[in-house]
Amino acid sequence: MKDALYQVVNQVVQNGKMPTSWEGALTTFIPKKVVEEKNLESIRLICLMNTAAKIVTSVRAKRLSKSLEQQSVLEGSKEGFRPDRSARRQISRFISALQDVERN
Repeated sequence: MKDALYQVVNQVVQNGKMPTSWEGALTTFIPKKVVEEKNLESIRLICLMNTAAKIVTSVRAKRLSKSLEQQSVLEGSKEGFRPDRSARRQISRFISALQDVERN
């Protein structure tokens, strides 16, 4: 089954055409607490996609991210989800800048 799924996902990624049966998703609400299911602020919206469609979407996102990194399209300040970078690093830079301002 794993090999069959791999072949189908690989074919979709190469061809760029997703089977119609993979399109769309089931959207549903899940209450954060059972007693608050009528309170809209206490409800989470989730989207259930076909597993193969999730894999294809993940492969495409990874390829797009890699391409953007290689071509230096992303700004240096956008580090939250980039490889070997993090929001923590940007926060440290910001705090250092504030400390420099205080000293000078």
